[in-house]
Amino acid sequence: IRLRVKKRDIESAFLIATDRHFAEDTLPMPFLCTESPFEYYEIGVPIEDYISYRFLVFDGARVALFPPGDVEFEITPNEPPVFVTPQWSRGALFYQIFPERFANGNPQNDPKNVVPWGSTPEHNNFMGGDLDGVIEHLPYLDSLGVGAIYFNPIFEAGSNHKYDTHDYYAIDDNFGDDELFRSLESAAEARDIKIVLDGVFNHIGFGSPIFQDVVEKGSESDYADWFFVHDYPVQGPENPNYECWWGFGSLPKLNTDNSSVREYLFGAIRKWTELGADGWRLDVAPDVPHRFWKAFRDSIRAINPEAYSIGEIWGDGTPWLGGDEFDAVMNYRFRDACVEFFAKSNITPEDFLDRLGGYLADYPQPTNAVILNLLGSHDTPRFLTIAHNESWRLRLALFWTLIWPGAPCIYYGDEIGMTGDKDPGCRKAFPWDKPTTWNTETLQMVGYISSLRKRNRCLRDGTFRPLFIDNGAKVLAIERRFEDELAVVAVNLSAEKYDVAVELLAENEFAPADNVPFPAKKLGRATEAFSGERYYDPSPLEFTIPARDMVLFIVR
Repeated sequence: IRLRVKKRDIESAFLIATDRHFAEDTLPMPFLCTESPFEYYEIGVPIEDYISYRFLVFDGARVALFPPGDVEFEITPNEPPVFVTPQWSRGALFYQIFPERFANGNPQNDPKNVVPWGSTPEHNNFMGGDLDGVIEHLPYLDSLGVGAIYFNPIFEAGSNHKYDTHDYYAIDDNFGDDELFRSLESAAEARDIKIVLDGVFNHIGFGSPIFQDVVEKGSESDYADWFFVHDYPVQGPENPNYECWWGFGSLPKLNTDNSSVREYLFGAIRKWTELGADGWRLDVAPDVPHRFWKAFRDSIRAINPEAYSIGEIWGDGTPWLGGDEFDAVMNYRFRDACVEFFAKSNITPEDFLDRLGGYLADYPQPTNAVILNLLGSHDTPRFLTIAHNESWRLRLALFWTLIWPGAPCIYYGDEIGMTGDKDPGCRKAFPWDKPTTWNTETLQMVGYISSLRKRNRCLRDGTFRPLFIDNGAKVLAIERRFEDELAVVAVNLSAEKYDVAVELLAENEFAPADNVPFPAKKLGRATEAFSGERYYDPSPLEFTIPARDMVLFIVR
């Protein structure tokens, strides 16, 4: 149940709910988000067959009921699809790996035309990254607090990016084989790290045996109706006479409504899910019919009820987030807001929160808890490059990603300050051999905040509420809260230190006798995570944010 009010018009809101037997309950409504000119409060309430409700709102000493008088809202719910997202993905730290460029653990499986590690990335060159390299560096990922690895495609293909799949049932032989995948899955599981694979089901590679059969046999091929060929013989890929992804003849579009295509793809999906894949990232999701994704969800959940699915959606993902398709989307809306605020300083803190509030208001709560919040990917310029190599901007943006609701995702190497323009520049080799080039300050911050996330549930599952905004100075403070856990987070983008004072409230309960909320208990001690400085009975909490820096208080 959601309440929308004018921004900054109330201080707190409660829901008064009554069931069919006239049992009444008064519940504090957590703050959800702002989206100018409104702010939202939302609460989930279990309903058997009927509920009536109204809102109680507070603005200082003033109290108001809505609707007024004896009027109440009523709900007699239907049976909507149950939307359950995997528990393990709630707030998990994801790490995206482009396998060909992460680490070369076995030179014996390198492509014949491999170039030296660290060469300038090009669309068609190879550097030898593989799954052995990932296994070798699992301790590094563990030290960062990584809870899930999202892999770009690892199946047999002709390119370095592997989005031109040749065989969905085989690991690319330059990466490894089935046995090595099992070893990777086992080694990752031992460190409580999940594996998420990239599913490219809209199109296949021109060089795949299946499409080559159509090239060779034309309309007589058993696979002719797997594709959308306009006329024969098949041309291309330079001048394709068949449907393909964005006009790229190297990527013929699959007919996913064809029963044989679906049987082929779902067979591969079953194989890798049964072998231990914990989830799937779905490539170019809007180009594939909804009916395919509904069947996909049913397929993986039948094998693993905790399987995670995330769609590549660059804009509004609402049509795919009804509970019967994806758990979440790649949150490019989050990324775009962070670029404008942290990398470019083009928007105010208030505008920044409004942009984040836009998707929080659009998407259901189960999605917002597991949505993949990213600063960049294999399809975007590196964040540090966009920020003109000002490392403090990247550090603040990564910090914010780690403390914001959802599942943060780090694109490999961002934590050490890797740079790169758009593809292929953003796909450089990880400089394992050049540790002196790493930004260790950013790296250490990521590992430290990640460890705090694991120990403090408010940073993973907590609600969010703005505490302080100075649009001119670009200073922003928020609260994360889960039950009696509380964190205060603040960032300062200005070139001067900034003094802040914020009022902190203890967890509120409700006294039905006089309709007044009261503190359940006194706030205890606030500890600043970076300095270790302690504040006792911190209300108000007064502190200084250094220039172009951040602070984080854990309050108990």
